[in-house]
Amino acid sequence: MGNRPYGYTGNGQAIIEEEAEIVREVFRRYLDGESPLGTQDLTARGVTTSEGKTWQPENVRHLLSSNFVARRWVPERGPPSSIRSWRS
Repeated sequence: MGNRPYGYTGNGQAIIEEEAEIVREVFRRYLDGESPLGTQDLTARGVTTSEGKTWQPENVRHLLSSNFVARRWVPERGPPSSIRSWRS
C-alpha cells in the first residue's frame, strides 16, 4: 500500500478525504460480507492504491488489517481476526 497509509497524508497526520471515502467503502463492504477478491470495481472506477497501482485482494486485506487505519475505526477491537484467514 505504499509508504503512507491509504487515506492519510505522508506523515499520517491528515486525512485525504477522497481516499478516506474509499477506506469507508472497503470497510462497509467487508462488514456486509464481501470478500477482498471483489476489487475489480475499484480498478474499473479508476481508484488506485497510494502507490498509484490497481487494487489487488492483498491491498484490501492490508487495508482492513492495518493497525493504523483499524484503530481509527474501532479502537477497542482492532482488525477482525478473520482477515488473517483470507486467501487470494
